[in-house]
Amino acid sequence: MKIDIYKDSISYVTNDFTSIPTNESNISEEARIAYVTELAAVSRGKDRSANPPKRYKALLNEAAPTHQKLTMASPSRPLEFLPIVVDIEFTFDQQIKLWSIDKNNEIIYKFESYKTAQYLLRYSYYDGDKLYTNMRAMLNAGVPYDSIPYNTSEDLKHFKALKANIPMMIWAQVPNTHTQLSKEAQSDRVAENNDYWLPSDFRNKVFAYPQQDNYVKGTFFDALATKILQAGSRNDVITILLSIPSQNDVQAFFKILGYKREIWARAMYYFKYKEVIFTGWENDPHVWNHLFLERNAEPDIHKNWTQPETQRFVECIKELT
Repeated sequence: MKIDIYKDSISYVTNDFTSIPTNESNISEEARIAYVTELAAVSRGKDRSANPPKRYKALLNEAAPTHQKLTMASPSRPLEFLPIVVDIEFTFDQQIKLWSIDKNNEIIYKFESYKTAQYLLRYSYYDGDKLYTNMRAMLNAGVPYDSIPYNTSEDLKHFKALKANIPMMIWAQVPNTHTQLSKEAQSDRVAENNDYWLPSDFRNKVFAYPQQDNYVKGTFFDALATKILQAGSRNDVITILLSIPSQNDVQAFFKILGYKREIWARAMYYFKYKEVIFTGWENDPHVWNHLFLERNAEPDIHKNWTQPETQRFVECIKELT
């Protein structure tokens, strides 16, 4: 399913964007490679990798070491997008054992103390005898890759992955400030996105500007308003706004039109669209459910001063999860 968030035919959020369904992402090695590399491609503004096996191998050793004293590289962030479920056992002598749930209950790894397991547990969700985690957390905790089991689609039914195209001002709030979500965004270093968000009432406010008390005929803003109203398309309006040489003038124009600080202070750079992937376990109350509470998607339980555009985005997320 795909939702046009702001009804501009540019913004979207979708849960259907990979050739491998999320709940089948860890059913085989082939599924792992295809799924992870497709999600990782967002940073380059693409949907696929040109060479998935090579790219997957690189992702396994692309990030900095997890400790200053280590010299070995660690898995890159997209490995967090690969869900893993194992059985877990806490023993009386403070050992922690991980068991496969699809290999005849075979033990796959043993931590000698609770302390040695902290690198796994802090990035996972424990529920009963099940540990809901991800490939990156397992590898960084020292679990050998060949020991990490595959899962059934039933095992992974609670893991959710979404892709969205949202203005940077929204991206800065969701998912960036919600640290329990794993995320990866399009990089402006290697990819280009020339789409910009505009408030849905922007043209109406420009049209009404001459009737405002602060209107002065013959000023720069008067000429700018006339030019915008004569523009032939939305893209022409964007081009006009981007051609204003002063950032202060752009922001001042949105301000005199009557927009709140949360809008005018972000024009125009933070109106730019950015694609982003974000994932997390639905059964962990600190992930999706907390997002809904914090961003007014559960107003009967909790309500705050969340920006309306952010609230709208999170309501769309809720509809898809």
